[in-house]
Amino acid sequence: MIIKKWPNELREKLENIKIDKFYLASLDNPIAHSIFNPSFMRLFTFDDGSTSIIAPNMYTRYTDRVVGPKEITLERVINLSQAHYTIFDTNTVFPTEKLIKIPFDTKPKDFARATNGKTVKVFLG
Repeated sequence: MIIKKWPNELREKLENIKIDKFYLASLDNPIAHSIFNPSFMRLFTFDDGSTSIIAPNMYTRYTDRVVGPKEITLERVINLSQAHYTIFDTNTVFPTEKLIKIPFDTKPKDFARATNGKTVKVFLG
């Protein structure tokens, strides 16, 4: 089956490549954890959506669950993270001292708000 084959192919391609820093958004992604090796890689995490600001969530509940093929728990992943990159001021998963705030200024310098009174709704997912 192709789906089960490609993680092994990816691992083989990365086998001779030195990876010092491993960046992870989905903390419980088993394919990422099949590549990540805490013995010689430093882990850095970044926001994966609403789990950073809404609790309880899949990362704050059952932190003792195994999230990868190497028997690593979610709690250990959170503890191993050297820093967590975020656009938010607070976080439900990581302690404040691990947060690195990424500036999120999406307003261009020449921005002018529409004055036609209409509302625009945008859903990001």
